Parts: sequence; structure tokens; C-alpha cells
Amino acid sequence: MSEKINITVDGRVVETENRVMLLKILNDLGTHIPQLCNHPSLTPSGACRLCVVEVTKKEWDGNSKIVTSCLYPAEENLIVSTRSEEVLKTRRSLLELYLAQCPASEEVRAMARLEGIDSTPFVLDEEDNKCVLCGLCTRVCQDCGPGAIATLGRGADKLVGPGPDGVADSCTGCRACAYICPTGAIPLRQENQTLTIWNRSFEIATCSVQPEVCRGCGICEEVCPFSIPRVTIHKNGLSSAQISPVTCVGCGICAGSCPTGAIKQKKTDRLSDLNQALLKNDLRGRNIVFACPRSPMPDYNPDIIRVSCIGSIDISHLLYCLAAGANSVAIMCRDRFSCPYQQGGDLGEKRLSTACEILDYCGFGSDRLALLQPYPGQEGPLDIWQEYIESVANKPALLKIVYEIAEELKPGMDLALDIIHWLKERPELEIVLPYSISSLNETPTDNDSAVLYLDKLPELHLLLSLTMDEPIVLNIIERAAQLLKNNSIAASLVAAEKELHDDLMKLRNLIEEFKIN
Repeated sequence: MSEKINITVDGRVVETENRVMLLKILNDLGTHIPQLCNHPSLTPSGACRLCVVEVTKKEWDGNSKIVTSCLYPAEENLIVSTRSEEVLKTRRSLLELYLAQCPASEEVRAMARLEGIDSTPFVLDEEDNKCVLCGLCTRVCQDCGPGAIATLGRGADKLVGPGPDGVADSCTGCRACAYICPTGAIPLRQENQTLTIWNRSFEIATCSVQPEVCRGCGICEEVCPFSIPRVTIHKNGLSSAQISPVTCVGCGICAGSCPTGAIKQKKTDRLSDLNQALLKNDLRGRNIVFACPRSPMPDYNPDIIRVSCIGSIDISHLLYCLAAGANSVAIMCRDRFSCPYQQGGDLGEKRLSTACEILDYCGFGSDRLALLQPYPGQEGPLDIWQEYIESVANKPALLKIVYEIAEELKPGMDLALDIIHWLKERPELEIVLPYSISSLNETPTDNDSAVLYLDKLPELHLLLSLTMDEPIVLNIIERAAQLLKNNSIAASLVAAEKELHDDLMKLRNLIEEFKIN
């Protein structure tokens, strides 16, 4: 347990943890502290120095010092001033320098105005320069990306870029550098389904809707971080979604969330991609990983499937790989807080959690399915994946035969339900009810009848949790269980075959009575 200490911030005593950096404490308190180079996903660097504060202690005999709060840890009885005369003087001098260095940056000008500064006494740099050399973009690319850019040059010639030729060969177009940049200095352009960044062009894997499959449920509208899909109601009363290819950024989050498989993603259409990468090969003994573009991984390994975002992976993909004989399946999400598709990471994790519950329910077990969050650095993704493979290497195969997908099935609920039904029929697996439902299962007494009523409800309960917050199926099961209990019918999963007819007749008569009343 961390040691609790007391410090004083602008005259107020605050309890905090020992050795926590002051900037984090100040941010948590809601204290206004200018900062350009700070990000929760990255180790503090103190590059911008705007987060300066003045610190002292009673035993320092009136002496104090100016420190960068992102690099200075809290200690017992420390006295911190965030707006002393020395702090304001230092902060304003730095902002005047940044105004001269980055005259084109609206963000720097707005930050300076908050400190009462509208102009600078220093000679202005290039009019179009916005870069403050905070280092966020290079650090996020090196620690949480492909390592495509770095800080180049020294002194006055210092700049950020991919190399002397200005082309980032290892860039994957993940947009993280532009997303994390505090001043909008990273040149990024999207035009005609083409993304241009660091003098490289990437074809955007835009999404499109198949109207004949779409049911107009609106889930794509809810999950898109950029509010691009739109559901339209037609004259015949039916509705369907539309996705503009001009504004789509190609994250594929809507495709992974569509329950009917109506959304296709250009270049990486989900079912086509699986057909090419998986279905034509025997998956038995293989270790499949779906890796986001920010994770450097070997191009030659057929077990590595690159996806635009882990949010584009449908739950049926996860279930299919294991039912088709894969030894393990992992989805690899790099740092979520520095990703423009953060919501996709959250959704991908939720699908994986649901897939784990389904596998446990089918008796398969969920230890062969994992969410991997790589270590920092270029080798982090490969290292974490190999560690996971080693952890499941000695597990025996569970299935005697493997699942074969029917051609007419598309990714989504139908495919997922078909896989679950197939797993439940395997004699080598033993069904284990989800905990939320198992509490309703009763052992019938001598005076009770037993009725088998759940059928496909457990898997529907689990799958529908992906699309709605309210547990509708579980509520139905609970009401049915209570109804049966009130009429001396035990809500049991197991019923002897010779008793099943009588139980069903009793239930039928009960329903008829309700109709009459």
C-alpha cells in the first residue's frame, strides 16, 4: 500500500501518495497548470517546462526553488505554490518564447492569453510553424507505435521528422502522432479516400453498407467516434444506414459492431479477410493474433492478422478461430489513450469479455482467448505475444473435429449463434451456465415438476449484452422462473425425457389460463 503524506498546495493542505509527481496531483485537484508535453500514456519529460511551480519547506529557512512539476515528486510537508511571482515570471517568459517560435499556433496563443500575454518581444520564427518540439509525437511513435519518426538535428536546427528524405517508410498511417500533438503541427490530409501524412499516402479502408442486409438498428451511429454513419427512414417505412466514403476514416469500428454483418470495409472486408487469411488454412495448433497497425509485428507470419482497429473485430471472428481449431486467439491493442480510435479499443475489449463468457458457457474455457497490451518500445508487441503463446503452448486440443463455416453465413449474430450451437453439441465439452443465469436453476423436489425452458436464451443473453445495456433476455428468464416457481414448477435445466411431456403440458395449460384471465 502506498504511503500517504500531506502537502500544501496554494495554502491548502492536501493528502496524497508519497513520490507521486506534483503535476498529476495538481491535475487531479483541477488546478490550472499550462502544459504542452504531458500525456498520461508517456513518461514525463519536462520538455516544455510550462508546468513550473515553486516548492519549499519550513526547514528550508525561507529558501525555495522553481521546478517542473511533472518531474518533481511529492514528499511530506512540501509547500507548493502554482502562481507565485517567480512562477508567473518564468511561465510568461516561456510563453513569449513559444509565441515567437510558433506564431501560427492557435493553441499557444490561447494558452498565452490565459496568462495575460498577447504579444512577444522576440523575433518571430517562420509564419507557418506550429511545432513547439514538445516531443509527444516522437515518444508516442517510439513507445506505442511503429517508430517511424524521431527528433532530428540539434539546437536551432532541431526538428521532428522521419528522416532526411522526409518519408516515413515504417509509418502505418495510424494518426496517433497527429492526434496527440497539442498544437496541430503534424501535416495530415484526407482527400478522395486517401490519407497523406509524413509524405506518404495510404488508401483509407472505408466502410460501406449493404442495404439488403442492413436492418437500420442504428448501432453504427452509436459506436462511431466521428459520427459518420446515418440511419435513414425510407418511404416504405423501412430504415437503413449510410456511410459517407468521403468522411469515413477507415477505423472499421462500425463494421465490428454491426449485428447483421451489413457493413463491409474496403480492402479488409471482414469475411473476405478471414477467408483469405484463415478459412483456406487449417487452424489447428495455430496461434492467431489480430494486431492493430500501431504494433510492429513480422510481416511474414501468417498467424498475424493486421486490422485497422481491434474494434473492427466481430465476436464471431473470435469464436470462429477457436472453433476451427486454433490453439489460442489474441487481440492486440496498443496504448488506448493516445489513439484516435479509443472507443474502438473499448468495444473490442467488451467483445472479447463476452466471447470469454460464451466459451466458458460452452465448456471450452476462456484461457485461450486474451487481450494483449504490449510493453513499450518496438519489441514490446512481439514479446508480449510470444509470452502468451508460451503460456498456452502445452494445453491439449479440446475439439475432436473442427467447425466449418457455411457459405451463406456472414459475420455477426447469426454466425456467432451457429458456432455456439455447434460447440454445445460437442460431446467432449460440458455446458456451464453463465453465473447470472445459474442462480435461477433449481433442483426440483419430490412435489415439483421440472421443465427445460432455456434453450438458446443463455447465448442470446450474452450476445445481446454487446448491443444493449439493459439485460432484456435475463429479465425474461427471471420473470419466467418466478412464474414457474409460483406454480410449483422448478426452473431446472435438466428434465427426464419421460417427464418432459407432462411438464410441457402443464406449462401450456398455465399459459392458456393467463390468456383467459
